[in-house]
Amino acid sequence: MKQLVFLILLFLIWSCSQKFKPYDQFYVLNKVQKFDKPNVFNEDNKIFKQDSTIYFSYLSNDNKTSYLSITCIPDFAFFSNLDSNYCQSLIKFKEYDINWKKYSESEFTGLIDNSKNIWFHPPRSGKFEALEFCPFPYIQFPIFLNKSWSWKLSIGKRWFPAYSSFEGKSVVNQCSYIVRNSYILDGFKTYHIHGKCNSEFGSTFSDIIYSKKKGIIAMKFVDLYKEKYIFQRVQTKI
Repeated sequence: MKQLVFLILLFLIWSCSQKFKPYDQFYVLNKVQKFDKPNVFNEDNKIFKQDSTIYFSYLSNDNKTSYLSITCIPDFAFFSNLDSNYCQSLIKFKEYDINWKKYSESEFTGLIDNSKNIWFHPPRSGKFEALEFCPFPYIQFPIFLNKSWSWKLSIGKRWFPAYSSFEGKSVVNQCSYIVRNSYILDGFKTYHIHGKCNSEFGSTFSDIIYSKKKGIIAMKFVDLYKEKYIFQRVQTKI
């Protein structure tokens, strides 16, 4: 009987390991991408489900409020032309003013969202360009208090035209994360994940509030100039 239980556990572990494959510094579904529609890497999404839209309020440093929507799209836009081995979902950002009037062009970027990890690029167009230097939203599972993990990102010079001292260089951001706190919010277990990135140009920070039931509830970023970017989940368009 003990041997049978052991074999079953061994099979379950093996099956789980076959479901995912390493991709850069993360894990994605062990699928072959043919760039068909729908994107096969949307199949296991836990927070950003295909065709769903999540809304955040955004508070700027001058205390002006706008809104940001994040939509997981079913296809690849133009990304299939950039990387034949692309293994991510795609999300689309849109920004709205206080009256929910769209006033920015849509921005597309990559997302990894499954039972092993959640990771995505924050918005990085226009006034959000500095977020390229901040710790991206990144959560490893299982999640528990004091758990820590890390990753690194090479940043090309296209992201900092305003910094003459960066010209011709490729900056490596060394990023670390730790689950600082856990508590019950609205009846659900909630976690505070703190991130920090270090490079030769300084340090940046992020704070993510996450619950398994509600997903990402809030995001805060602090850039190289100590400017803050605060995003708070809202239920839907107001």
